[in-house]
Amino acid sequence: MRDATGTEALERDRAMWRTYACTGHLLNILVLLIDTAYVAATWTTGAHRPLLLALNLGALIGLAVAYTVVPEATVAASQRRDLIFGIWMFCGVSLVTAAAWLDGGIHSPLAWLLPISVMFTAVAHRPRMVWISGSFAMVGYVALTVAGPTTVAPAVSGTAAMLTRLGYLGVLTLAAASGARSRWDHHDAQAEMHVELSRLADLDGLTGVLNHRAFHQQLARELAECDRRSLQATLLLIDLDHFKAINDRYGHGVGDDVLRSVTVAIAGAVREGDIIGRVGGEEFAVCLGATSAGEAHRIAERVRVAVARIDEPEPITASIGIGTSDEPHAVAADLFGRADEALYLAKHQGRNRTCWLRVA
Repeated sequence: MRDATGTEALERDRAMWRTYACTGHLLNILVLLIDTAYVAATWTTGAHRPLLLALNLGALIGLAVAYTVVPEATVAASQRRDLIFGIWMFCGVSLVTAAAWLDGGIHSPLAWLLPISVMFTAVAHRPRMVWISGSFAMVGYVALTVAGPTTVAPAVSGTAAMLTRLGYLGVLTLAAASGARSRWDHHDAQAEMHVELSRLADLDGLTGVLNHRAFHQQLARELAECDRRSLQATLLLIDLDHFKAINDRYGHGVGDDVLRSVTVAIAGAVREGDIIGRVGGEEFAVCLGATSAGEAHRIAERVRVAVARIDEPEPITASIGIGTSDEPHAVAADLFGRADEALYLAKHQGRNRTCWLRVA
């Protein structure tokens, strides 16, 4: 049975990642603008200012190209999303490290930009990505200390500055990873609860198949897909014969057992992926999607024979109507109407049979 809950959850997930990617893009632009302003403000007192300006302008151009080639929607939908963000983090840390190196090494104010990637990663990613981001930044600090300029004689040695920053960054990464873990644990619990509540809201409490509302929603989606692909949509409408008499003779508890047995019989006779719903007291519907008339009739007969094998508390039979839509932009009500006409014909002809009507 197909379920829309997973699709809805996927769309929510992608929307979140689109927002995150957009925010990250804007944050990168903001950092580069701050860097550019810093370079301009220290143009006459700092080293390598033309090269730093060129580096920032080149990064801005690179961001624009990346946004054009891989827009946020593509990133959000990608199966390699973590890899893309990992490359993004690596490039950002490399850019900041290079800028800080040109500006004087570990003592440059630009070196304090390295923890930004850790804090931003913790906003949406799981702890593993936070630790990766923190590791990138730590490598950046070590590189600034080992390969940084040696002509500067600050009050604090490069090694001491590096150790201070590494300690600060380690604590920050630990806190960010812990926060990310707590948030994602809560997120996963909420997502599981949402899926379960959505599933329960869509299912018939007695039989476990889709209820009337959920079935019609699924049928509408299937009709739209068939219309998009210029294909037929086929519906089976199944009604148990003389079911009221079973309730009257044996009680509603036994009647409920029969309905559950019928559900099992239908599920075993249709194909994997066919949509099953209970649309009335003793009435079931199966959406076969894009199915030929011959295949639809064979499936309907399998269902009828499977139901007829039920002999507790007495032999059970079902009448089945098949409706097929050939018209573009067909709606669920029209398809149900045609299947209901075919079902009425099956009842009128003596029950325990299958009848089929096309949409004219």
